[in-house]
Amino acid sequence: IASCLVGSEMCIRDSNNTFHRKVRFNADCPYDIVAFGDYFLANGCFNAKQFALLNSKADIIAEFGVFPGDNTGVEVENSFFLKNQTTLCTNLDQSRFVAAGYFHDQLVFYRFENNKIIKVREYFSMNAKMVSRHTKDGNQDIYSSSENDETTRTYRMLYSTKEHIYALYWGIANKDFGKTGKVCYILKFDWNGNLKEGFKVNNLLKNIAIDEISNCIYAVTYPEDERESILMKYEM
Repeated sequence: IASCLVGSEMCIRDSNNTFHRKVRFNADCPYDIVAFGDYFLANGCFNAKQFALLNSKADIIAEFGVFPGDNTGVEVENSFFLKNQTTLCTNLDQSRFVAAGYFHDQLVFYRFENNKIIKVREYFSMNAKMVSRHTKDGNQDIYSSSENDETTRTYRMLYSTKEHIYALYWGIANKDFGKTGKVCYILKFDWNGNLKEGFKVNNLLKNIAIDEISNCIYAVTYPEDERESILMKYEM
């Protein structure tokens, strides 16, 4: 297990969450890292690529994935990624993975075969409507990104099972937040990227867990007006 959020150090832990070691990056600055077989996957902005494949020493051995849509601003690297960041999820045997955009609706499926990363399928239609900035303070680079009224909150999280990947999708612009009612969507795909089912939920959900044996969805509602979140159960 690896963890690295907006930083230059990766913490390696085993399945019991026992700490093993830290790995420090020299130049690149990954934002999220997940285990992927004998390797690690990272998302960031690696020479204008979305993802990197790392070995156990955190050496980058492959960079891949082109940011979808309008790539204006990719030259400011980390600032561009903050606007176009994704969440990562792997399947149980860590032979496939999916990435989904937080503020743009890219959903991309990959598989790892014969030591090659192969794109299986990609969905995309919406560019991220955010403001990204890159400034310098002496020798220090400062990257930032901010939402505005036009920013749309798209995929909130991914959840994997042996056969499927579930995506929690909002599709709500900030200017419409609280006006369009409490509605979100749960999309069910196979690992080849084929849409199998879609569920419309009359609640704004923060995260989900799937029990395919009992054919139900567990979800935590998004807290509004500082109210407490509620654990819900839905039949599929």
